[in-house]
Amino acid sequence: MIFTTNWNKYNKIMNRELSMPNIGNEEALEIAVTDLQEKILEAYEKASKKKEQNASRYPYGEIPNEIKQMICANRRLRRLYRRHQTQQDKEELRRHSYMLRNTLT
Repeated sequence: MIFTTNWNKYNKIMNRELSMPNIGNEEALEIAVTDLQEKILEAYEKASKKKEQNASRYPYGEIPNEIKQMICANRRLRRLYRRHQTQQDKEELRRHSYMLRNTLT
Protein backbone atom coordinates (compact mmCIF):
# COMPACT_ATOMS: atom_id res chain seq x y z
CA MET A 1 0.00 0.00 0.00
CA ILE A 2 1.37 3.38 -1.00
CA PHE A 3 0.27 6.71 0.46
CA THR A 4 0.23 9.94 -1.54
CA THR A 5 0.21 13.25 0.28
CA ASN A 6 -1.25 16.52 -0.90
CA TRP A 7 1.31 18.86 0.65
CA ASN A 8 -0.71 22.01 -0.12
CA LYS A 9 -3.62 20.59 1.85
CA TYR A 10 -1.20 19.58 4.63
CA ASN A 11 0.19 23.15 4.84
CA LYS A 12 -3.31 24.64 4.98
CA ILE A 13 -4.31 22.29 7.80
CA MET A 14 -1.12 23.04 9.74
CA ASN A 15 -1.55 26.81 9.34
CA ARG A 16 -5.17 26.59 10.52
CA GLU A 17 -4.53 24.23 13.46
CA LEU A 18 -1.28 25.58 14.90
CA SER A 19 -1.10 28.45 17.35
CA MET A 20 1.72 29.67 19.56
CA PRO A 21 1.29 28.03 22.98
CA ASN A 22 2.00 29.82 26.24
CA ILE A 23 4.91 27.87 27.76
CA GLY A 24 5.73 28.78 31.36
CA ASN A 25 7.30 25.61 32.75
CA GLU A 26 8.52 22.13 31.75
CA GLU A 27 5.09 20.54 32.15
CA ALA A 28 3.54 23.07 29.76
CA LEU A 29 6.39 22.40 27.30
CA GLU A 30 5.74 18.64 27.39
CA ILE A 31 2.04 19.20 26.79
CA ALA A 32 2.78 21.58 23.89
CA VAL A 33 5.19 19.07 22.27
CA THR A 34 2.69 16.22 22.60
CA ASP A 35 -0.06 18.41 21.15
CA LEU A 36 2.19 19.40 18.24
CA GLN A 37 2.99 15.74 17.47
CA GLU A 38 -0.70 14.85 17.47
CA LYS A 39 -1.56 17.76 15.17
CA ILE A 40 1.23 16.84 12.73
CA LEU A 41 0.02 13.22 12.54
CA GLU A 42 -3.60 14.30 12.20
CA ALA A 43 -2.76 16.76 9.40
CA TYR A 44 -0.74 14.07 7.60
CA GLU A 45 -3.61 11.57 7.83
CA LYS A 46 -6.12 14.13 6.54
CA ALA A 47 -3.88 15.20 3.63
CA SER A 48 -2.89 11.66 2.61
CA LYS A 49 -4.80 8.98 0.79
CA LYS A 50 -4.06 5.36 0.02
CA LYS A 51 -3.02 4.40 -3.48
CA GLU A 52 -3.12 0.83 -4.71
CA GLN A 53 0.20 -0.48 -5.93
CA ASN A 54 0.23 -2.21 -9.31
CA ALA A 55 0.55 -5.95 -9.05
CA SER A 56 3.71 -7.52 -10.38
CA ARG A 57 3.48 -9.40 -13.67
CA TYR A 58 5.38 -12.25 -12.15
CA PRO A 59 3.26 -13.44 -9.21
CA TYR A 60 6.16 -14.69 -7.09
CA GLY A 61 8.25 -11.54 -7.17
CA GLU A 62 11.07 -10.69 -9.50
CA ILE A 63 11.65 -12.56 -12.77
CA PRO A 64 14.46 -15.11 -12.41
CA ASN A 65 17.80 -14.23 -14.03
CA GLU A 66 17.73 -17.38 -16.16
CA ILE A 67 14.53 -16.23 -17.88
CA LYS A 68 15.85 -12.67 -18.27
CA GLN A 69 18.98 -14.02 -19.97
CA MET A 70 16.87 -16.19 -22.28
CA ILE A 71 14.77 -13.18 -23.28
CA CYS A 72 17.91 -11.11 -23.98
CA ALA A 73 19.36 -13.90 -26.10
CA ASN A 74 16.08 -14.21 -28.01
CA ARG A 75 16.08 -10.48 -28.76
CA ARG A 76 19.70 -10.64 -29.88
CA LEU A 77 18.93 -13.55 -32.23
CA ARG A 78 15.92 -11.69 -33.64
CA ARG A 79 18.06 -8.64 -34.38
CA LEU A 80 20.65 -10.84 -36.11
CA TYR A 81 18.02 -12.53 -38.24
CA ARG A 82 16.39 -9.24 -39.24
CA ARG A 83 19.75 -7.74 -40.11
CA HIS A 84 21.19 -10.64 -42.15
CA GLN A 85 18.13 -12.67 -43.22
CA THR A 86 20.07 -15.96 -43.31
CA GLN A 87 18.48 -19.37 -42.96
CA GLN A 88 20.89 -20.32 -40.17
CA ASP A 89 19.88 -17.27 -38.07
CA LYS A 90 16.20 -18.04 -38.71
CA GLU A 91 16.55 -21.64 -37.52
CA GLU A 92 18.50 -20.59 -34.42
CA LEU A 93 15.87 -17.96 -33.57
CA ARG A 94 13.03 -20.45 -34.00
CA ARG A 95 14.80 -23.05 -31.86
CA HIS A 96 15.53 -20.54 -29.11
CA SER A 97 12.00 -19.08 -29.21
CA TYR A 98 10.59 -22.58 -28.82
CA MET A 99 12.83 -23.21 -25.77
CA LEU A 100 11.81 -19.88 -24.22
CA ARG A 101 8.12 -20.54 -24.79
CA ASN A 102 8.37 -23.98 -23.19
CA THR A 103 10.24 -22.54 -20.21
CA LEU A 104 7.56 -19.91 -19.61
CA THR A 105 4.63 -22.32 -19.80
